[in-house]
Amino acid sequence: PGGWRVGDVAYYASAGHQLPSGDTLRYGTRGMVTGPSAVKDGDDDCRIAVKFPGNEEAVACFLDALTSSPPAEVLPGGWRIGESVFYNGADRWLSEDVSRGGKLKTSHRLHNGVEGTVVGPGIVGEENRSSVAVLFSGHQVPVVTSSIARADTRAWPRVCPRFCYAKTGGKMQIVDINAYGDG
Repeated sequence: PGGWRVGDVAYYASAGHQLPSGDTLRYGTRGMVTGPSAVKDGDDDCRIAVKFPGNEEAVACFLDALTSSPPAEVLPGGWRIGESVFYNGADRWLSEDVSRGGKLKTSHRLHNGVEGTVVGPGIVGEENRSSVAVLFSGHQVPVVTSSIARADTRAWPRVCPRFCYAKTGGKMQIVDINAYGDG
């Protein structure tokens, strides 16, 4: 599918996360196409199997999550993979499907001020181009949001108000990225 052939090099270009098997997908990781997807859920024509280093087995990846060249190191909004951030949006409940078979296992409250790590780009084609995928503390599934602020100073408050402050160039700067679908 998608013109991919066995042996082709593929880069993972979506939000990094851990799979139920314990294997992980990380943005920018180089893998090798091993064949077609064999999940047999009706979406195999939209995926291929890719073996990434460190994983036990090949992973069935959606075609839009792969590129044939390394993905951009800097994401929309200037964010970088692995960058520490704080959520500065409204408190909200998130449901997380962390089981096989689509059964909801847990839900978590995302609180203003919670720390997280950028793990990938936002959803391709979304109107808000500055959204990114963030894995927040206490959550198992990345959240796509633009309601984040950089955590690049030791003086950063643990719980920040609606407008958070980051030190840039020796000055305090307000960093507020408006939410799209986060409210």
